[in-house]
Amino acid sequence: MTSLSANQKLSKEISDYYTHLTSSYFHYASGTYGWHYGVSDPGIKTFPEALLQSNKRLVEKLSIHSDTHILDIGCGLGGFAVWAATRFGCRVTGITLCPSHVTIAEVLAALNQVNPLCEFKVMDMNEMSFEDNRFDLIINQETFCYAIDKKIFLSEVHRVLKPGGYWRSADFAVQELPLTPKENRKLKIVLDGFHIPS
Repeated sequence: MTSLSANQKLSKEISDYYTHLTSSYFHYASGTYGWHYGVSDPGIKTFPEALLQSNKRLVEKLSIHSDTHILDIGCGLGGFAVWAATRFGCRVTGITLCPSHVTIAEVLAALNQVNPLCEFKVMDMNEMSFEDNRFDLIINQETFCYAIDKKIFLSEVHRVLKPGGYWRSADFAVQELPLTPKENRKLKIVLDGFHIPS
């Protein structure tokens, strides 16, 4: 039996963690299949609207059509992928560490009649195996923070993007001003809960 590398062990821990939370996220996603915070722009009144607004923000001002191929890194249950394929008729490849999420995403795509446009794979974003110049747009929806080595990850994003392609990311940020003791305690709780190096 071969032993797992440190990255493989970490990937397995992350996969197990998110697989365990799947039923909770079904409730959280409020029918959108989104596993993120959402964007509360003016006019957004509900949490599901905020989750969908995040999708819209990631693609705003881009020309997306049937020839566009999107990579959704950390696709979860396929919410963004199915939304984009339904809305634009584009192709979307989603990657996740969780095999069970691939199955759920495939079912979601079939239920929405976009399964020919959507492909889901078990793949670690830190070790992507796509050929060069494959995607027109790459999305990290609250997943860039999980790149173990951000510089290497971004070089891989550049490698698999077609010339003239786009990378869009919505992610966590910490304000630049000094944090209050209460804010520092809250930040520590969040960081301790992550299954990745800081």
